[in-house]
Amino acid sequence: MLPAAHLTLLHWHYIVSLYDVMLALGVSIGILLAVRRASEPDVVMVVATLAAVAGVAAADGWHRALHASPGLSSMGGIAGALAAVAVAARVTRVPARELLDAIAPGALAGFAIGRVGCLLAGCCYGRVTSWGWGIVLPSVGPDARHPVQLLEAVLDVAVACWCARATASGLVAARAAIGYAAVRMLLEPLRDPAAADVVTASGVSAVPWGALGLVVLGVALAGRPREWLRLDGASRSMRG
Repeated sequence: MLPAAHLTLLHWHYIVSLYDVMLALGVSIGILLAVRRASEPDVVMVVATLAAVAGVAAADGWHRALHASPGLSSMGGIAGALAAVAVAARVTRVPARELLDAIAPGALAGFAIGRVGCLLAGCCYGRVTSWGWGIVLPSVGPDARHPVQLLEAVLDVAVACWCARATASGLVAARAAIGYAAVRMLLEPLRDPAAADVVTASGVSAVPWGALGLVVLGVALAGRPREWLRLDGASRSMRG
C-alpha cells in the first residue's frame, strides 16, 4: 500500500512511516475526545495520556510475546491501558467508571484511525477472498484479501457513537468493551492467521480470550441491568 512518505526539504531527505503518523493521530484525537467528555478535564488529560503510553508499551510487549518480533497488538494495548486507569483511579480518587466513561469513545476512535494505518502499512491483513471488496496488498502477495482493517475502522466508529450516547454511569465504558469485543469476534474469521494474534504453542487465537475478558468487564461496569436501564431511559426522557 503506502507504508511511508518520502519528503525532501532543502538537502535533506526524510522517510516518514505513515503507520506511525496514524498511530500518533489516533492517540492525539483519542485524548482530545476524552478531555472534551470529562467532568474533570485536567485529571482525564493526565490519565488518558498515561493510559495511552501504558497501552502502547503493553501492545508491543504482547506482540513480542506472541510473535517474537516488534509490533503492536490491540488486545495487549487495552490490557495495559485498563491497568493504568485502575492505578490512576486509586491515586486520583476519581471513580474508575468515570474515567473509563470519558476515555472509551475516544479510544475507539483512536483504534479506528490506527486501523487505517494498518492498511497503509500492509499489516493485520485479511484472508484471501474472491469477493468484490477484496484489496491487494503488494507486500503480502498478488491475491485480493478481505479489507478487515477498513471494516474494523468503520465498526469501531459505529461502536464509539453508540457508546457515547449512553448516560448512566459505567454504561459508556460497558458498551465500548462489549461492542469492541463483538467487532473483534465478528472480524476474526476474516483475518489471515499469519497476521492474527495466535498463541504459538497452541495455535489458538488470543482474541476470543481477550474478547471474553472485555465482555466480563463490560457486564461488571454496567452494574445491575435494571438500574442502568432505568437511569439511561430517564436521562433520555429528560432530554426529550
